[in-house]
Formats: sequence, C-alpha cells, structure tokens
Amino acid sequence: MKRRILITGATGFVGKQVLASLLERGVQVVPVVRPGSVGKLPASPQLEAPVLTDDLFAENESWWQQKLPGIDTLIHVAWYAEHGHYQFSTENMNCLIGTLRMAQAAAQAGVKRFVGVGTCFEYAQSGRPLPVDSPLVASSPYAACKAAAYFALSQLLPQYD
Repeated sequence: MKRRILITGATGFVGKQVLASLLERGVQVVPVVRPGSVGKLPASPQLEAPVLTDDLFAENESWWQQKLPGIDTLIHVAWYAEHGHYQFSTENMNCLIGTLRMAQAAAQAGVKRFVGVGTCFEYAQSGRPLPVDSPLVASSPYAACKAAAYFALSQLLPQYD
C-alpha cells in the first residue's frame, strides 16, 4: 500500500516546493487548498483530488477527522503570510489555534506523523546560519505563535505515540 500524505499550504511559497518534492518521489498527496487555488496545483497522477476549504484554520476537529482516513503523514506548511502584514497580525493567533485543532484531530484519527514547518523568525537572530539547537526567541506575534505551536505539539503529540 502506498503512503498517503496530506499537505496544507501546497500552493504557497514553501508548500509548492514541498509538494513538488513529494510528487517527484512518487508519493500519493492530498492537498488542502482554498477553492480559488485549485488551478495552481500541478497535474500529476500522484496528486489526489484536493480537499477544499475557505479557511483551514477555522475548521473544527470533526471536519479534519473526516478528511484524514488513510493518511499516514500530515505536512502542515500553511500559515497566514500576507507580505508586509503577517509578522504583527492578529491572524497569527487564529493560525495557532487552528493548527492545534488540526494536530489534535490528526492524532485522534491515527495519523502516524505530523510535520509542522517553521521559519527562521522563531529563533535568536545572529546573522549566521542557525544550528538546529538555536534558542527560540519570539520577537513578533508571528514568531510567538509558531514557537507556541512547536512547544504545545511537542508535549501533546507524544501522548498519542
């Protein structure tokens, strides 16, 4: 049986690169996208019909659990990222809350892996490449919410194996 990966943010700046890499490897991928973004998805036999939502961060656990049967891994790349606004936007709190709901639903649905993608903004900036053990230092609501998701999920998800 082939692995099936559900990915959020598949048409975004980082997400489309993750999607392309998965498709190159022959992985079955289920993208979660807004209805207006379907046309941005590449044509590929490994790409399943997209899951459509106007706002994935507003979806409840029940909605997510209906979308997750047969999914092995959930790769969460989506986040509010409007250029010039996202660092200090209150939308970051909605992204955090929605991410926690999504991860909880994934764990309850038996998804084996949850991969959340962060950025450099959660870390103390040094002007040099960041090692993996760089301290988390939130200097904006965006960074604080991304770091909070990491801290909360690193405690929650191990409870589900």
